[in-house]
Amino acid sequence: MSTCYAQLRLRGLGDYTNFSFSALFIAQDTGRKFETGKLKINPSGISVETSFPLQKNENPKNCSVRLNVYLPTGKLLEPQPFVGTTYTKESGSSVQHTVHEVKLITHQTKQEKDHNIDKIAVNRSVHPPEGLYTVAYYNAAINASAAKYGVDPMTIGSIVFQEKFYSSAAIAKNYAAYAKDKFGVKPHRSYGLGEMQLGLAAKLLGFPESDPNRLRKTFNLITNDPQVATDMVAKNIQLKQLKLGRQLTPREATILHNAGESGLDSFLDPAEDKTNFDNPKKVYNRSRNWQESIRQALRGIIYSKPDSCPSCTATPRTLHKYWTPGEGYSGL
Repeated sequence: MSTCYAQLRLRGLGDYTNFSFSALFIAQDTGRKFETGKLKINPSGISVETSFPLQKNENPKNCSVRLNVYLPTGKLLEPQPFVGTTYTKESGSSVQHTVHEVKLITHQTKQEKDHNIDKIAVNRSVHPPEGLYTVAYYNAAINASAAKYGVDPMTIGSIVFQEKFYSSAAIAKNYAAYAKDKFGVKPHRSYGLGEMQLGLAAKLLGFPESDPNRLRKTFNLITNDPQVATDMVAKNIQLKQLKLGRQLTPREATILHNAGESGLDSFLDPAEDKTNFDNPKKVYNRSRNWQESIRQALRGIIYSKPDSCPSCTATPRTLHKYWTPGEGYSGL
């Protein structure tokens, strides 16, 4: 069986943020129809690809599509659908965009008021930080560690997010440090999903200081098993919770992880000046403005919208693959 595809490319404007479209496919051989819901058009004007699986008795050459474009207001760009181009992915075929010119009216009449350009509120979309993908990809490990140690999943998620905010850069930095150490292991070096210092991780894993291989064992565990890495982040939070007699908030947990126990104690001390804790350059402040996005990532959903940007827009989406228990880790 073949599949009939369509993809739209808009022209005429510089930004198509919050535009969307729908497609009505028709198999001319049988009269069978398939209508999509509203689908995303990227800010560049190129839409996502949509498709219609055909039956054995339906020729892809006889598949047609009609398209509707929707403005950011939700109104139709044009009152009637227009005919689009379809294609297949069989040998010898190629993607064929349906190119459509967007003409927005610059004056207003009673009939045309919904198409007036002044009515278009072009909102801003924010590219997802790499840390958001990391949290979503490893959400099963994070949630399992949270349940195991009785901590809020948001605390672990926020830590992984901040430590892997620039994931590729963090991995490159760790490789450089590992090479600089001549592929040895040092207690102050940080590795794994939580970027935890080897000395602290070895202690949490219960390896005695008398064991000369404790750092190597720790390194091998947290750089190869994501579940161990998130377990150590959770256990560190749990130990502080036991001392305080309550759960830590994500804000407190991120400070604990990045500034250490003494840093968190200073933050919790009413007599301490808190000004420095609001410094945006501090690693533990990376996750502060992304709490709702992190919450969604823990469900496996990429939703890139900073908490402080109500005008920003984000389209929830999932990843094509997620980490599953037993899989390794793809970086240091």
